[in-house]
Amino acid sequence: MAKTNQQLSRITITMPPGLVQDIEHRLSEGQFASISEWIRYAIREQLRRDAKTIGELMVAEPQARESYNAAVGKQTKKVNLDKFKG
Repeated sequence: MAKTNQQLSRITITMPPGLVQDIEHRLSEGQFASISEWIRYAIREQLRRDAKTIGELMVAEPQARESYNAAVGKQTKKVNLDKFKG
């Protein structure tokens, strides 16, 4: 992962020992340089999956797009969702 000049915020999390051991195992294999790097990766991946799931739903169900837009107070408009198709 390339380093950036963006400011970072610090958070503290509590995890079960088994989960910490799983992450440390990946560190020992060289998959990640630090626990922080692994957690940032995991969060980015989950956000990517969430966005894909929402996008797929909106492609499959046009009413879902209208409901989502209404829920967030946006006007319904045509959006190119081809990037979410298989």
